[in-house]
Amino acid sequence: MEMGDSFKENQDSIKDSMEILLDQNTKRLKIFAENAQDIIYRYRILPQKKFDYVSPASTIILGYTPEDHYKDPNLWSAILYEQDRLLFHTIQKQSPELLKGPLILRWKTKEGRVVWTEQRNNLIYDSKKNLIAVEGIIRDITIQKLAEQEIKNQAMQQAVILDLNRQALQGLNLSDLMDSCVVMISQAMEIEYTHIMEYFPEKNILSLKSYYGWTAGDEIIASDQSFHVSYALQSKTPIIVSDFSQENRLGILPSLMEFGILSGMSIAIPGIKQPLGVLSVNSSQKRNYNKNDIQFLQSIVNMLSIAIQRKETEIKLERMAKNLENALEENKSIQEQIIQKERLHALGQMASGIVHDLNNALAPIIGLTELLLKSSQNLEDVNKVAYYLEWIKTAAQDGVDIVKRLQNFYRARQAGELFTRVNINDLITQTINITQPKWKSIPESHNIKIEVKKDLHEIPEIYGNAVELREAFTNLLCNAVDALPEGGFVIFHTHADEQNIFIEVRDNGTGMSEEVRKKCLEPFYTTKGLKGTGLGLSMVYGSVQRHEGDITIISELGKGTAFLITLPKELKKTVIQKEEQKQEELLPEKMNILVVDDKENVLVVMSEYLAYDGHSVVTANSASQGLSLFLANEFDLVITDLAMPDMNGDEMSFKIKKLSPDTPIILITGFDKEIGTEGKEKQMYVDLFLQKPVNLSMLRNSIVEVMKKKPR
Repeated sequence: MEMGDSFKENQDSIKDSMEILLDQNTKRLKIFAENAQDIIYRYRILPQKKFDYVSPASTIILGYTPEDHYKDPNLWSAILYEQDRLLFHTIQKQSPELLKGPLILRWKTKEGRVVWTEQRNNLIYDSKKNLIAVEGIIRDITIQKLAEQEIKNQAMQQAVILDLNRQALQGLNLSDLMDSCVVMISQAMEIEYTHIMEYFPEKNILSLKSYYGWTAGDEIIASDQSFHVSYALQSKTPIIVSDFSQENRLGILPSLMEFGILSGMSIAIPGIKQPLGVLSVNSSQKRNYNKNDIQFLQSIVNMLSIAIQRKETEIKLERMAKNLENALEENKSIQEQIIQKERLHALGQMASGIVHDLNNALAPIIGLTELLLKSSQNLEDVNKVAYYLEWIKTAAQDGVDIVKRLQNFYRARQAGELFTRVNINDLITQTINITQPKWKSIPESHNIKIEVKKDLHEIPEIYGNAVELREAFTNLLCNAVDALPEGGFVIFHTHADEQNIFIEVRDNGTGMSEEVRKKCLEPFYTTKGLKGTGLGLSMVYGSVQRHEGDITIISELGKGTAFLITLPKELKKTVIQKEEQKQEELLPEKMNILVVDDKENVLVVMSEYLAYDGHSVVTANSASQGLSLFLANEFDLVITDLAMPDMNGDEMSFKIKKLSPDTPIILITGFDKEIGTEGKEKQMYVDLFLQKPVNLSMLRNSIVEVMKKKPR
């Protein structure tokens, strides 16, 4: 026998022995496997791949019968999840010993379900250590894995709920909160598409507010029951569809149709009276949503409900606050109108007396100038001319004082006006002078004598608002005069201690009952009927309060009334402003000055003032003429009136500043500053405002002030 034949016979013998051994093992396996719940199998690798045995449990677990595996030895690989299949083959090639397990693998059943298994294998080698077969047990652990996954999902869902609630409590913008919701829901549920729609009941529509998983624009659908989301809105219960291909009643969001949606769940966002919207999740795969998914989404819609209602409440509160602000502004405006009415009411009462005082001031001016003009002898008498001019100047100054008193009377306190140092005794004296027509001229015309006395002791200056305090003293004095229908006296008394100054305004008039005394400081309370506004004393009380002071009233019917005011020397809360004293100054250099005014008498006076100080003066009687002169000449300074017929002084100033920004401009006006400032954007180009009548000292100081600011 040849050597080759002997080797072949030996090899055949070994092969036969191996076949016998494998057959014996297979028979032993069958004895135990037929009724086992696990899949027991034996898979032959060499010399040819095939299943020697697969237990009947394969039909129950995978849906494939043993015969299916016998016919197709590669079926097991085809039904493995792709990732697991790659892992299995890699292990088989590189580290076959790891096949002993346990291996956790996922399979796709014949019905399309996913099954998790735990696999343990026994590896069979031949004498040359070639792996010739694998036999093992495959156990279905799907329930265990799903339970683990459910626990994991629940933990993640709880974390999402906590995180979203934290964001909501921190006041995250509602739109951003919705965006966070759809992203975190999709991640926690491992679902492709999530969206939130807002419900508008007045229009009967649902509008897409936030979405994840696809690109959508502004989408609006009817809130009837033809859509999955709208059915959830109407039913107010979670609506679950596991397979849209089998659902003919409910449609999906139009922009989602192209993605082949197969399953979804929608839950209404609850509101107090009606739902606020709908939260919806969708998948392109068939999916069964369990109670944990429902509870998860229910928790989020409850959170969204609170956030949306809070936002609606914030909007309502903002609207209410705005309405309240508007109402307060309107109320403030009404109060200011009433206060102004009170001022005008008092002014009206004093009107005839004011006319009387003005006529008294004009009488010497008219009389003495007439005497000078009619008599050449008087003009030649230098001493008499000087004597007459002195009286004319005094009378004119009296007229100026009357006008200034009127301006101080009707001038309202400006918003944000700072407190400056004031002398209370001076303010009382000014008040007595201002109201002289009320307590002297008018009563005397009716044969009634009222005497106003001053008992003013030396007191320090304090910080205060002169306009408010003067107005308060005016109201107290007018109130006292009204309580003296048959005449009497009013006395102002002041004194001070270490911390406060004390002001007493006392009269011997009709007095007040206890009931009136308690109510007299209340706004709109009056005992004067249609003649009173009920604001005079309440304004006094407000002024005293703003000066951090106090007011006490002592009164008795038939014996008179005393108002006792206490004001602190040092303020604690009020913003104050220190004033600097100005000294009259003269500029060393002489200038070329343009003066513009439509009143010839004003031009004459201004020209004489300026010429007296050595300046060169060019005058214009209109703004247009002034502008032409400015274009044709070079001027160091422009002085202009405000109110002129062809063009206002502020308009001319605006145009001059555009041509020559460094040229200083002084604007003079006969109006009170608050009355005569309308063109704010143009008056920015004016360097200084000056109020008529202007004397030489005022003019000099104003010129020095603006020229110091001029760039060199």
